[in-house]
Amino acid sequence: MPHVDLARRSVAALILVSALLVAPLRAESNSSRLDRREELEATIKQMKTTIASLTTKVSNIQAIVDEQKKAYEASEKKIADTQASLAEQRKAIGDRTGELNQITASLNAEVDQDPAIAEAMKAVDEAKKPYDERRDKLSVEIVKTDAYLKVADELKMKQERLDLLNGSTAAVDENELAGLRIEVVNLQTRVGQALEDALSRDPELAAMKEKLDAANDKLKELRGAMLAKVRDDPKRVDAEKAVTEARQKVAQLSHDLLDANRENMLVKSKYARAYGVLQQTQKELDQKNFLLKGLYDELKATYRDN
Repeated sequence: MPHVDLARRSVAALILVSALLVAPLRAESNSSRLDRREELEATIKQMKTTIASLTTKVSNIQAIVDEQKKAYEASEKKIADTQASLAEQRKAIGDRTGELNQITASLNAEVDQDPAIAEAMKAVDEAKKPYDERRDKLSVEIVKTDAYLKVADELKMKQERLDLLNGSTAAVDENELAGLRIEVVNLQTRVGQALEDALSRDPELAAMKEKLDAANDKLKELRGAMLAKVRDDPKRVDAEKAVTEARQKVAQLSHDLLDANRENMLVKSKYARAYGVLQQTQKELDQKNFLLKGLYDELKATYRDN
């Protein structure tokens, strides 16, 4: 069967030709994969070195961040502690001041109950009553005199003009307004002085005034001596000292709180910067690890294709 043999020889020839064509391509493919594998292994080695460096960097930055975090937390605690101490000392000021006022009031009450003080106060009252009665009686007569009425009427006229200008909705001459104000003040002084001048010319009132002044001077002298005792009383001195110390502590704590807040701002800024660097470096490390995984997957693929 010559046709069958011919067909078999044709197929064999085709297989031989295909083998001859494919062999160079397979050899070329194997060579390409080998080159790619070597390239991947070199890249992986370099990537692992980079990752190791980044890992160390992250660890070092983390240590800095931890240190800055502790400093920040300590700063926050310092502020809280200072605020608490400040509130405590402010309360202490109130408490100590209350105690001081109570002690002072008690001592002053003792002063008012002192027999000598009581007698001096009685003398003042006895001198003041007839003086006030005489002064009021004379004042009623003086305000009716021509000399007094002349100044009083001038004051009334100037005051009415000033009130009119102040209440006006139209444009007002500011110079005139300022001048009127000065005149009114001066006239008020003159009216008061006119009354006092007329009162001073009454001999009976002058004698009463002299007696009243003497009684007041005596009372002032006695009170001064007693108030000196109040001022120097040991309990009051201790209470006043406690108030002063509390105020000094508040002043110092207020200064300390200001410093603590300034320090906190600096520490917080350093902590934020360090944490930001850590996040950025960690992100870079994560990206490198992701790329390394991809390189390993690609390297495995070059072995599976053999």
